[in-house]
Amino acid sequence: MTYAETYLATLKRHAERLSDKACYVDDSEKWTYADLWSKVTASANCLREAGLRPGDHVILDASNVKEFLYIYPSAHLAGATVTPLDPNTPKVKIEALFERFKNAGQPVRYIPPQASDLPETFLSIGAIKEQVEQSQGAVSDSLDLPTPDQVADIVFTSGATGQPKGVLLTHGAQIAAVDNINRFGGATSDDIELVLMPLCHSFGLGRMRCILSAGGTLVLADGVARLKPVFKAFKNLGVTGFGLVPSAWTLLRRSTGDKLAEFADQIKYLEFGSAYMSSEVKSDIQTLLPKTDVFMHYGLTECSRAVFLSFKNDDTHLDSVGKAAPLTELAVLDEHGEPCPDGEAGEICVKGPMQMLGYWQDDDATKSGMHGDWVRTGDLGHIDEDGYLYLKGRAKELINVGGRKVSPVEVDAVVSALPCIEECACVGIADPDNITGEAIVACVIPKPGADLPDDRELLELMKSSLEFYKLPKTFIVVNDIPKTPTGKIQRLALADRVTHILSEGDA
Repeated sequence: MTYAETYLATLKRHAERLSDKACYVDDSEKWTYADLWSKVTASANCLREAGLRPGDHVILDASNVKEFLYIYPSAHLAGATVTPLDPNTPKVKIEALFERFKNAGQPVRYIPPQASDLPETFLSIGAIKEQVEQSQGAVSDSLDLPTPDQVADIVFTSGATGQPKGVLLTHGAQIAAVDNINRFGGATSDDIELVLMPLCHSFGLGRMRCILSAGGTLVLADGVARLKPVFKAFKNLGVTGFGLVPSAWTLLRRSTGDKLAEFADQIKYLEFGSAYMSSEVKSDIQTLLPKTDVFMHYGLTECSRAVFLSFKNDDTHLDSVGKAAPLTELAVLDEHGEPCPDGEAGEICVKGPMQMLGYWQDDDATKSGMHGDWVRTGDLGHIDEDGYLYLKGRAKELINVGGRKVSPVEVDAVVSALPCIEECACVGIADPDNITGEAIVACVIPKPGADLPDDRELLELMKSSLEFYKLPKTFIVVNDIPKTPTGKIQRLALADRVTHILSEGDA
């Protein structure tokens, strides 16, 4: 695989060379690679006929449905850039995203699951599916493939200021990330992978690209909340690999005990990522699945899968996050962008062919997010003499909820807008239930004389404005919020106070 091609070129090549090979299966249906490419081209022509033009932008609902597998690349084939959208995104946020693109002079189209009353709605997934099925494969494959240097996706990620930043990822960067992952411990053409992670998340989307780029077979499921279809897929469809965030593993392990061990000889690989996992849990997983290549990644949307740790091969360094990925350079730099002395902590910075071009419409954020050609992670750590990276904390204030980065500023604004709240500051603490890694705690100052509703009522008032994982786990009434002389919230000090309150029961 070279970076002179793209994910789309890979799919087209598979359609020619692996035409009868299964690329997707479920209980009742199987698609070959020839089928998939036919659907991609039919969908692309459908989008073009409906008015999509090269240079347009598509906001695409990224539910874990099989139609996403062809509609997503078809938008690229039609010449558009894409933002995969979390299906739980509130309507008000979708409208705000439309506004950002319109204010930038960027034509934007919205593809929801079904017909929508939002003004930028283009075609729904349901409508595209219907037209693709009616085409019966009789579609001219005349559209040009995108080039590696063209922008494929604009992925929005929360920043410390609370304003989502659009990460510009090229087609070449995406295929480089695939190569990086599959070189370390990913899929082959013999594998059948169950994608459990949301396709709106870079982890799930990356796993989708990995298995299909390798010429393997894909199975889709919608997380681990419903375990019956998950184990049915292992038993009936012969799943050999999958990926999870640590919080999903915790739920799976608690709900099913050692049941996964029944498939220990079948499961070839298991990738973890996006959140902290203790060395004890890592050892337990490898004991449960002794023949499985279990590995974990560290990285960020701006430079995906930068570091890998093999639970089996790096068993004496399980408290680290691993070593630099095959195509990645890793450095620990000071505030001036200079290398820190060996073993000394500094900001973790990465670079490689999978890194972003920059942030969409935000030169200042791009400049501050880079040290030269190094991508700044905002995390602190050090590298030992064997090349293992150890995290020491986050310089940024994002809260990591089950692998999803949440800006506390965003949650602050929603809580503070409630009629009974004078001021709010949110912090992340270790989840006491050990489910999401970190939990959001909202520290609030009620308005004088206001009756503060209970936590459940407060959450009900916020549900229309925030995705479910951004909702606070609990609310704590405080007399004041610590701030710097310039008025910036001192979240680390506040987090320490919250931890003390929750552990000691102080008011």
